[in-house]
Amino acid sequence: LVFFFFETKIYIMPLSLRVLCMHTILFYVRGHPRFDMLPYELQQALVRQFLKWKALADRHLHTICNPLDAHTPYICNFTDCRSITDDGLSSYLQKHAQSNVTELYLNGTRVSSNVLKSISKFCKHLQVLDVSDMKFHQSTHLQSLRSNTRLRRLCLNRCTGATRKHLRDVIEACTNLVALELERFPDLTDDILKVIAARLGPQLRLLSVSMCPAITTAGFNVLYSSCPNLHVVQIGGPKNELPLEHIFRISGGPRLLSLDVEASICTPRSFETLRDMSTRSPNLLHLRMGKCGGFQGDELPHMLQAWPQLQTIDLNGCLQVNPQHLLDALRQAPPRHVEELNLAGWKDMSDESFGDIVTAFPEDPSRPLLRLNLSGMWRITRAAALAASKWPHLRVLDMSVNKMIDDKVMLAVAQNCLSLRTLELYSCANITDRGMQAVVQSCTHLKRLGLYGLKRLTDDAMADIGRCLPNLQSLDLSATEISTHTLASVAGGCPRLHTLNVMNTPIQDSDIEKVLSGCKLLQRLQLNSCEQLTDIAAFGMGQHSHLLNYLSIRSCLRITRAGLIDVVRHCPALKELLLSTSHALTQSDLNMLMELNPSCKLNLN
Repeated sequence: LVFFFFETKIYIMPLSLRVLCMHTILFYVRGHPRFDMLPYELQQALVRQFLKWKALADRHLHTICNPLDAHTPYICNFTDCRSITDDGLSSYLQKHAQSNVTELYLNGTRVSSNVLKSISKFCKHLQVLDVSDMKFHQSTHLQSLRSNTRLRRLCLNRCTGATRKHLRDVIEACTNLVALELERFPDLTDDILKVIAARLGPQLRLLSVSMCPAITTAGFNVLYSSCPNLHVVQIGGPKNELPLEHIFRISGGPRLLSLDVEASICTPRSFETLRDMSTRSPNLLHLRMGKCGGFQGDELPHMLQAWPQLQTIDLNGCLQVNPQHLLDALRQAPPRHVEELNLAGWKDMSDESFGDIVTAFPEDPSRPLLRLNLSGMWRITRAAALAASKWPHLRVLDMSVNKMIDDKVMLAVAQNCLSLRTLELYSCANITDRGMQAVVQSCTHLKRLGLYGLKRLTDDAMADIGRCLPNLQSLDLSATEISTHTLASVAGGCPRLHTLNVMNTPIQDSDIEKVLSGCKLLQRLQLNSCEQLTDIAAFGMGQHSHLLNYLSIRSCLRITRAGLIDVVRHCPALKELLLSTSHALTQSDLNMLMELNPSCKLNLN
C-alpha cells in the first residue's frame, strides 16, 4: 500500500523532491531485514520501477542516494529519460564508481555512444546493459564494452552506426552473455552467428535477430547445433524471408519457450519440420506465426496437441487458415493456458463462426485470456459482445476496422471488461456517445485508447475521457470531430499522457497550448493536416514541450520557417521531426535546423 500510494500520488510533488523521496523509500525498503525474503524477481521489479523517471534530468541526478553498501546490487533504469546528457550520466556513473551497479537501462534516451567509455570505466560489475536506439557517432565506441566481461544481457536493438566488426570483438570478450538482442542491427550476417555459437554456445538463452535480412539458413544451422538451450528465439519480421521449414528445423531445442517467425515463407515441407520440432521442443509457450504466407490450417490441431501449454496463439494475417480449421482444432485439442489470441485480418470470419469459436474455447478461471486482437474482422457483431462477456479479465482488446461494432458491443465491454488497459477502435464508425461513455466510465484503468475516425462522438463523450481516465498514457483522436472543450478536458484530467494523435482535426493554437501546459510528460505529438495551426502553436511547443521527442506537422501549411526554428531550438529532447515539401524549405533552412539540434532527424516528404 505504501508503494501504491507514492506511485499514484507522487506527481503532485516537485520533481527533485519526488526523486529524493522515492529513493529514500527505496533505501529503507532494501535495508529492511525481510526484503531478502521476497522472491528475487520481485526484488528486481521493485528496484527497477522506482529508478525509472521519464522527466529525470542532469540536475536531479545528484539527489539520488547511494546504495546501502558496495555489495548491494544497484539498478539504474533511465528508460526514456531524454533530458539526461552524456556529461550528466558520466558524472553520475563516476560518483557511483564504488557501487555495485549491476543493471543499466538507457533505451530511449538521447545519450550518445560516447557514454560507453564511462560505462566501461566505472561499471565494473555490470551484468545487464540496454542501449537500444543509441546512435553510434563512432563505431569504435562499441569496443569499449570489451572490458565488461561480467555482462550477461546486452541489448543493441536498432543501433545505427555500429558495425559487426566491433560487435564481434565484444562477443568474443564477453563470454558470460546469456541474452543478446540485435534487432535491426546494421549488416548482421552469418559470420556473427558463427561467433555467437562458438563463444557463447550452450549458455545462450535468448537471441533476437529480427529484421536482419542478411542472415541465411547456414548461419542458423551453426547456431542451432551449438546453442541447444535457447529459451527465446526471435527471427520474424518482413525482411526475414527464410523458409519456415528451415526455421523449424534449426530453431527447435529442448528448452525453447518462445519462437517468433512472423512473415516467414511457408511451404508444404514446413508441416513435416513442424511435427519434428514439436518432439524436440515440447515446452514451447509462445508461437507467433503472423503473416506466414502459405500456412495451412490443417496443422492447427497438431500444434495444439503437441503444445497444450501454449500461452500465445498468433495467426495474424494467415489468410489460408479458415475459421473451420481453428474450430476443429479447438474441439480436438482445447488449449487451457492461452493468454493471447491474435486473429487480426481474418476478413472471412462471420459472426456465427466466431461465436462458435468463442463457445468452443475452454474456460479456466486460473488462466484467463488477457489479450484479444480482432482487428479487420469486419463481419462480427454479437460474437464480439459474447467474447467480452466470456473473457472479463481482458487487458488488451483490439476491434479496429469493423463498422459493425456498435453501442451494444461497447455496453458489453463496459459491463464485463473492467480490467482493460488498452482499447483500439480504429474506424469503428458506428459507435456513439452512449457506448463510449459507458466504456470510459467503467474501464477507468485504461492506459491506451484509439478512437481514429469515430466521427459520431461529441464533446459529451470526449469530456468523460479527461474526467474518468487519469492513468491514460496514449490517446488517438485523429479524424474525429473534437473541439476546444475536448482537449481542455484531456489536458486537465490526463497528466500522464505521453502520446497524442490529433491528425486531421479542426484544433486551434490555443488547444495545443492547453494540452502542452497540462500534459507535462508528452513525448509524441502528431498534428498532420491540422490546417488551422500557426506559428503560435509552434512557439507554445518550444515553451512547454521539454520532453517532446517526436513531432509530425505534415501539411500544417500555416506553420512557417520561424515556427520550425523555435520548435527545434527549444525542444532539447526532439529526436524526429516530420515535415512535408509544402513547407517550402530550402537546403540552407534544413542545414540550419540540423545545426540547432544535431540529434534531431528531419523527415521530409
